[in-house]
Amino acid sequence: DLYCNMVGAGEASGALEQVLQRLADILEHQAKLRAKLISTLTYPAFMGVFAVALITFLMMVIVPKITTIFEKQKQELPGPTKLMIGTSRFLGHYWWLIILAIIGLFFLWRAWVSTARGRKVWDRLRLNVPLYGMLQVKLISARFARTLGTMLQSGLTMMKALDVVRSVIGNTVIEEVMGDVKADVRRGKDLARPLKEAGFFPPMLIHMIELGQRSGEMENMLLKVADTYDDDVRLTLDALVGLLEPIIIIVMGLFVGFLVLSVLLPILTMSANVH
Repeated sequence: DLYCNMVGAGEASGALEQVLQRLADILEHQAKLRAKLISTLTYPAFMGVFAVALITFLMMVIVPKITTIFEKQKQELPGPTKLMIGTSRFLGHYWWLIILAIIGLFFLWRAWVSTARGRKVWDRLRLNVPLYGMLQVKLISARFARTLGTMLQSGLTMMKALDVVRSVIGNTVIEEVMGDVKADVRRGKDLARPLKEAGFFPPMLIHMIELGQRSGEMENMLLKVADTYDDDVRLTLDALVGLLEPIIIIVMGLFVGFLVLSVLLPILTMSANVH
């Protein structure tokens, strides 16, 4: 919708070259942001997969070999050791059931999200998740501002531009809100007012739109705020990844500590019995 409407406006106004250049700029911004997301998340994703693989290997291969020593002693084992042995046996016997359950849950989630009601509930949950919800709002705000600013620059009317913006938001909850915003603008309200009443968009975006309406430079203000939010998303993502890495390390450290404790406790008990 974005490309078709902008090309149509460019043909009607005789400025097709400039419109295509603006479309190229949008694609370039999207590609840079996507590349940044992938490159930033690659390392913590690798660490997470490595941690899961290491824990699974220890529980399914190493722990059973150690526990056979304790079982031969035929003595009462401490609680942590019993928990470790039980978990290890469960993984060893029912690993296929765990994999099937994960795959089944994934397909159930996909089926649920593909329904209108499920999609709306999921999109609302995404907006309410701490930290991630804030990042999601910034991404949507940047997409909203860049798309609307580019379309207004290309000669589309506000009503037509809002129609297209609504189709590229990527969140059904905010898409529904955009329908109400468009209805208010049609009734004669300034764009900033219904956006503020919606309660989803950040104050800076609304303030910049108000300034643009007063100064007659709405398009430039929207593109500036889009650049600001793109930079903000990158900084927020770096901060989140910086927080994620030590969390993964701490979780691995806690598991290894629990494993060592589970092995040492019965050894200490056996050595005390010998004395």
